[in-house]
Amino acid sequence: MREFLIISDVHGDRDRLRRILAACGRVHAVFFLGDGLADVREVLAEQDAPPPLYAVRGNCDIGLLGEDELPVSLGSHRILMLHGHTAGAKLGEGGLLALARHNGADIVLYGHTHLRYERYLDKSEGGPLWLFNPGSVGRPFDSPPSFGRLTVGDRDELLFSFGQITESTP
Repeated sequence: MREFLIISDVHGDRDRLRRILAACGRVHAVFFLGDGLADVREVLAEQDAPPPLYAVRGNCDIGLLGEDELPVSLGSHRILMLHGHTAGAKLGEGGLLALARHNGADIVLYGHTHLRYERYLDKSEGGPLWLFNPGSVGRPFDSPPSFGRLTVGDRDELLFSFGQITESTP
Protein backbone atom coordinates (compact mmCIF):
# COMPACT_ATOMS: atom_id res chain seq x y z
CA MET A 1 0.00 0.00 0.00
CA ARG A 2 1.06 3.55 -0.69
CA GLU A 3 -0.06 6.59 1.31
CA PHE A 4 -0.31 10.08 -0.17
CA LEU A 5 -0.97 13.36 1.64
CA ILE A 6 -3.31 15.84 -0.09
CA ILE A 7 -3.24 19.47 1.07
CA SER A 8 -4.56 22.79 -0.16
CA ASP A 9 -5.00 26.41 0.82
CA VAL A 10 -2.23 26.80 3.41
CA HIS A 11 -2.39 30.61 3.20
CA GLY A 12 0.72 31.18 5.31
CA ASP A 13 -0.06 28.85 8.21
CA ARG A 14 3.26 27.01 8.17
CA ASP A 15 2.99 25.87 11.80
CA ARG A 16 -0.27 24.08 11.08
CA LEU A 17 1.30 22.51 7.97
CA ARG A 18 4.24 21.29 10.06
CA ARG A 19 1.82 19.67 12.52
CA ILE A 20 -0.02 17.92 9.69
CA LEU A 21 3.21 16.56 8.24
CA ALA A 22 4.30 15.35 11.69
CA ALA A 23 0.92 13.72 12.37
CA CYS A 24 0.91 11.90 9.02
CA GLY A 25 4.42 10.49 9.27
CA ARG A 26 6.06 9.02 6.18
CA VAL A 27 4.04 9.34 3.00
CA HIS A 28 4.85 8.26 -0.53
CA ALA A 29 4.33 11.83 -1.84
CA VAL A 30 2.53 15.10 -1.14
CA PHE A 31 -0.09 16.44 -3.54
CA PHE A 32 -0.45 20.21 -3.06
CA LEU A 33 -3.40 21.95 -4.68
CA GLY A 34 -2.48 25.62 -4.49
CA ASP A 35 -2.54 28.77 -2.36
CA GLY A 36 0.56 28.54 -0.24
CA LEU A 37 3.05 27.01 -2.65
CA ALA A 38 5.98 28.93 -1.12
CA ASP A 39 4.89 27.78 2.35
CA VAL A 40 4.81 24.13 1.30
CA ARG A 41 8.17 24.31 -0.46
CA GLU A 42 9.79 25.94 2.59
CA VAL A 43 8.32 23.53 5.16
CA LEU A 44 9.25 20.45 3.11
CA ALA A 45 12.78 21.82 2.65
CA GLU A 46 13.15 21.83 6.45
CA GLN A 47 12.74 18.04 6.57
CA ASP A 48 15.70 15.65 6.49
CA ALA A 49 14.13 13.40 3.84
CA PRO A 50 11.11 15.18 2.38
CA PRO A 51 8.65 13.19 0.30
CA PRO A 52 8.28 14.06 -3.39
CA LEU A 53 6.05 17.07 -3.98
CA TYR A 54 3.50 17.30 -6.80
CA ALA A 55 2.11 20.82 -6.79
CA VAL A 56 -0.01 23.31 -8.68
CA ARG A 57 -0.35 27.03 -8.21
CA GLY A 58 -3.47 28.64 -6.84
CA ASN A 59 -4.94 32.06 -7.47
CA CYS A 60 -2.92 33.41 -4.50
CA ASP A 61 0.38 31.97 -5.79
CA ILE A 62 0.80 34.72 -8.37
CA GLY A 63 4.34 35.14 -9.63
CA LEU A 64 5.55 31.72 -8.50
CA LEU A 65 6.85 29.20 -10.98
CA GLY A 66 4.68 26.16 -11.30
CA GLU A 67 1.84 24.51 -13.14
CA ASP A 68 -1.84 25.48 -13.08
CA GLU A 69 -2.87 21.91 -13.91
CA LEU A 70 -0.82 18.78 -13.45
CA PRO A 71 -1.65 15.28 -14.72
CA VAL A 72 -0.12 12.49 -12.63
CA SER A 73 -0.16 8.79 -13.43
CA LEU A 74 -0.60 6.57 -10.41
CA GLY A 75 -0.68 2.90 -11.37
CA SER A 76 -3.74 2.41 -13.55
CA HIS A 77 -5.18 5.77 -12.45
CA ARG A 78 -4.76 9.18 -14.00
CA ILE A 79 -4.99 12.11 -11.60
CA LEU A 80 -5.65 15.68 -12.65
CA MET A 81 -4.46 18.17 -10.05
CA LEU A 82 -5.61 21.79 -10.12
CA HIS A 83 -6.47 24.53 -7.69
CA GLY A 84 -9.97 24.95 -9.07
CA HIS A 85 -10.25 28.68 -9.72
CA THR A 86 -9.73 28.23 -13.47
CA ALA A 87 -12.47 25.57 -13.58
CA GLY A 88 -15.08 27.51 -11.61
CA ALA A 89 -14.95 25.08 -8.68
CA LYS A 90 -16.91 27.48 -6.45
CA LEU A 91 -19.76 27.40 -8.99
CA GLY A 92 -20.13 23.62 -9.12
CA GLU A 93 -18.65 20.49 -10.66
CA GLY A 94 -19.21 21.26 -14.36
CA GLY A 95 -15.78 22.70 -15.10
CA LEU A 96 -14.03 20.00 -13.10
CA LEU A 97 -15.89 17.26 -14.95
CA ALA A 98 -15.11 18.80 -18.33
CA LEU A 99 -11.39 19.02 -17.50
CA ALA A 100 -11.38 15.44 -16.24
CA ARG A 101 -12.90 14.19 -19.49
CA HIS A 102 -10.57 16.33 -21.61
CA ASN A 103 -7.52 14.95 -19.75
CA GLY A 104 -8.70 11.35 -19.47
CA ALA A 105 -8.56 11.57 -15.67
CA ASP A 106 -10.39 9.27 -13.30
CA ILE A 107 -9.38 11.33 -10.24
CA VAL A 108 -9.61 15.11 -9.87
CA LEU A 109 -7.85 16.65 -6.89
CA TYR A 110 -8.70 20.30 -6.34
CA GLY A 111 -8.86 23.02 -3.69
CA HIS A 112 -9.96 26.68 -3.82
CA THR A 113 -13.37 26.27 -2.14
CA HIS A 114 -11.90 25.76 1.36
CA LEU A 115 -14.55 23.05 1.84
CA ARG A 116 -13.94 19.32 2.19
CA TYR A 117 -15.61 17.37 -0.58
CA GLU A 118 -15.57 13.83 -1.91
CA ARG A 119 -17.75 12.35 -4.63
CA TYR A 120 -17.54 9.24 -6.73
CA LEU A 121 -19.34 9.22 -10.07
CA ASP A 122 -20.11 5.77 -11.48
CA LYS A 123 -20.69 4.88 -15.15
CA SER A 124 -24.29 6.10 -15.07
CA GLU A 125 -22.95 9.57 -14.16
CA GLY A 126 -20.12 9.61 -16.71
CA GLY A 127 -17.52 7.97 -14.49
CA PRO A 128 -15.77 6.21 -13.07
CA LEU A 129 -14.44 9.44 -11.59
CA TRP A 130 -13.48 10.65 -8.13
CA LEU A 131 -13.68 14.33 -7.19
CA PHE A 132 -11.75 15.13 -4.01
CA ASN A 133 -11.09 18.39 -2.18
CA PRO A 134 -9.17 18.12 1.11
CA GLY A 135 -10.49 21.42 2.47
CA SER A 136 -8.12 24.04 3.80
CA VAL A 137 -5.07 23.97 6.04
CA GLY A 138 -5.03 27.72 6.66
CA ARG A 139 -8.56 29.09 6.30
CA PRO A 140 -11.23 26.39 6.49
CA PHE A 141 -14.87 27.39 6.02
CA ASP A 142 -16.73 24.32 7.27
CA SER A 143 -14.56 22.45 9.73
CA PRO A 144 -11.31 22.50 11.65
CA PRO A 145 -8.26 22.79 9.37
CA SER A 146 -8.21 19.68 7.22
CA PHE A 147 -6.19 17.61 4.80
CA GLY A 148 -6.75 14.51 2.73
CA ARG A 149 -5.18 11.12 2.42
CA LEU A 150 -5.16 8.77 -0.50
CA THR A 151 -4.30 5.14 0.12
CA VAL A 152 -3.59 3.08 -2.97
CA GLY A 153 -3.72 -0.68 -2.50
CA ASP A 154 -1.69 -3.39 -4.15
CA ARG A 155 -4.33 -3.77 -6.90
CA ASP A 156 -4.68 0.01 -7.43
CA GLU A 157 -7.82 0.20 -5.28
CA LEU A 158 -8.36 3.67 -3.84
CA LEU A 159 -9.35 4.90 -0.40
CA PHE A 160 -9.79 8.62 0.18
CA SER A 161 -10.09 9.98 3.69
CA PHE A 162 -10.04 13.28 5.54
CA GLY A 163 -7.93 14.28 8.50
CA GLN A 164 -8.14 17.37 10.58
CA ILE A 165 -5.76 19.26 12.73
CA THR A 166 -6.79 20.84 16.00
CA GLU A 167 -4.91 23.30 18.15
CA SER A 168 -4.12 20.44 20.56
CA THR A 169 -2.52 18.27 17.84
CA PRO A 170 1.26 18.13 18.48
